Amino acid sequence: MLPNVNDKFSTWLLNELQQRDWSQADLARKSGLSRAAVSNIISNNRNPSPASCAAIAKAFKIQVETVLRQAGHLPPLYDDPPDLSEWIHLYRVSEAQDREYLLDIARALARRSKK
Repeated sequence: MLPNVNDKFSTWLLNELQQRDWSQADLARKSGLSRAAVSNIISNNRNPSPASCAAIAKAFKIQVETVLRQAGHLPPLYDDPPDLSEWIHLYRVSEAQDREYLLDIARALARRSKK
C-alpha cells in the first residue's frame, strides 16, 4: 500500500469519527479493535488490514467495500463522487421523515439537471 493512501485513510477515518461525534475509544469499543490499533491506524503507524477494515465498517454500519477502498485494498470507484460516503451517512442518521424530504430534493435536482 502506498503511504499517501494511508494518509488518505487516516483523514477519511478522522472525518468519519467527527461526523459521528465519536472518539477513538468509541471506535475501538464498537469495532472490537484495540485502542492501540485504532491509534496506530490514525497516526499512520500501521496500515489497516482487511480484517480491521471489516471491523471499522461494522462499527460504522457501512459496507466493507467502502472502507476497503478508502484503505487502498480495493481500487476506487471513479464514478462515485468523493463525498458519497458523507451523503450515505447523513441519510442513515436522519429521521424517516427527513429521509423522504432529502430524497424529494435529490429527485427534483436530478430532474432539473436532465433538462
